[in-house]
Amino acid sequence: MDYYNSATSWLESAKLLESNGYYQQSISQSCLAAELFLKSRLSIIDPNSELDKSHDSINIFNELKKKYPTNKDLLPGIRLCRKYFTEARYPYDGTGSIY
Repeated sequence: MDYYNSATSWLESAKLLESNGYYQQSISQSCLAAELFLKSRLSIIDPNSELDKSHDSINIFNELKKKYPTNKDLLPGIRLCRKYFTEARYPYDGTGSIY
């Protein structure tokens, strides 16, 4: 699967949704794009990883850190993205007022 091109497509869609006031849907698609960008890198370093079949962006990121160490602590942002992805897809109050 071509994760990078899929991620780019989802990101462009998210931008269009945001510019038209569809914030909840834009957040969901933006977070999915971030997950797919991570998967695109994971598929290069470990093409047989089972993580590419999940939405587990946190563990995907942790696997990438093993190969590409960084001094920046990106994990809080990855966790926040995962939280927003879930809340955008399954809003608790049903109104979308959080957006």
